[in-house]
Amino acid sequence: MVLEVITSNLYLLLTTVFAPLLVLPSIVSLTVFSVLLVFILTMISKKFVDQNVAKQLLEEIKSIDKKIKETKDQKENERLLDEKMKLMNKQMKMSYKSLLVGMVFIIIFLPWLGHVYTQPIVQLPFSLPLIGSTVGWLVWYIIVSIPLSLLFRKILGVSI
Repeated sequence: MVLEVITSNLYLLLTTVFAPLLVLPSIVSLTVFSVLLVFILTMISKKFVDQNVAKQLLEEIKSIDKKIKETKDQKENERLLDEKMKLMNKQMKMSYKSLLVGMVFIIIFLPWLGHVYTQPIVQLPFSLPLIGSTVGWLVWYIIVSIPLSLLFRKILGVSI
């Protein structure tokens, strides 16, 4: 009961704030929301992860991968794999803070987008396996967000 009231009030607030975008065609407004959300998530990663350390970790992991390919000794490979796992664990721990902060935005916006965009966004002239002939809001969000995330990360120099 309380959760329903909070959710409906949050949805009402978001709908009011973003009303100018919601009058646009669904595909346009959802694309704009996708751009905004991906940009916010990328900026959170940039803010909460030390990019110099992240780049250094990635270089060390690549270096270890190269050594693993060159080494024939089983014991040396095991040692290198252990070292690589430690570096990857450190890398993962670095990304947790940004992941947790980003989850707040995802938990707020994605259900609201599902509430707002109930109709298919795109009608395809053919049918795709597992998707069908219509594309809903979530599939469209994924289609837009993956290349945008890569682009923003490249432009802003975000490693993790």
